[in-house]
Amino acid sequence: MTERLMLIGSPVAHSKSPAIHQIFGTQTGLTVQYEARAVEADAVESVVREFFATGGRGMNITVPHKEQVFTLVDRLTPEAQQARAVNTLWMESGTLVGHNTDGLGLLDDLDRLALPMTGQRLLVLGAGGAIAGCLGPLMARGPARVTLVNRTLARAQAIADRFPDIDVLPFEALSSFDAPIDGVISGLSSGLTGVWDVPLPTQCLSSTTWCYDLVYQATATPFVMACRPFTDRCYDGFGMLVGQAARAFSAWFDCPVDPWQAYRQLRPHGQPV
Repeated sequence: MTERLMLIGSPVAHSKSPAIHQIFGTQTGLTVQYEARAVEADAVESVVREFFATGGRGMNITVPHKEQVFTLVDRLTPEAQQARAVNTLWMESGTLVGHNTDGLGLLDDLDRLALPMTGQRLLVLGAGGAIAGCLGPLMARGPARVTLVNRTLARAQAIADRFPDIDVLPFEALSSFDAPIDGVISGLSSGLTGVWDVPLPTQCLSSTTWCYDLVYQATATPFVMACRPFTDRCYDGFGMLVGQAARAFSAWFDCPVDPWQAYRQLRPHGQPV
């Protein structure tokens, strides 16, 4: 039996998700057909309904549709409810279930890299769906302080209001930021444009500061390149991608998989860790 899986978003042509889930299928002995389909906002609901009506097993949602799909589901997991964004769907007894594995996948990769979160002073850049999905699991690890920075302050404040003890700042305040930073997480999609135009508070970074970009590409991302003069502890989000995919696959099929085997297969030696 072939298990049908799908990713929807715009764009999706660059996605590694089909290859990742094929590896998980091999690990578990399942025959997996994973389609990545570019879908615009006005077609999201019809594509979701048709996929599950025709026997689809599981669906992943990527930018820019995570918050739209949040409004379509019948039942939300606690992670999706907290994020108010959905990146994983399945049917359960005729009920469309929405889940969010972004934050869980981030924590899995931070653990792989042995990057501490508990008691840490963290700076988080951006307030999109990926950040919304990550903050709940991240806050559960007990950081000492989290500062959320975004171009649109109201959007950042709306996310911060869901969690206690998150400070919010506009980008222009970064140049005068004077608190020590143990870790920086960037969820800015502009991190893939090739030009980094966000004023990092370099006065607060040190060689022990770790910097993590939620996005990834074949070469170092602009955020990683901007941080490297100040610390060697710079990482992109490919491990998070594999981690959240493993969480989704396990939710669909109720079986564990090894995300780091897929990571080693798909990230050639010499590329960013």
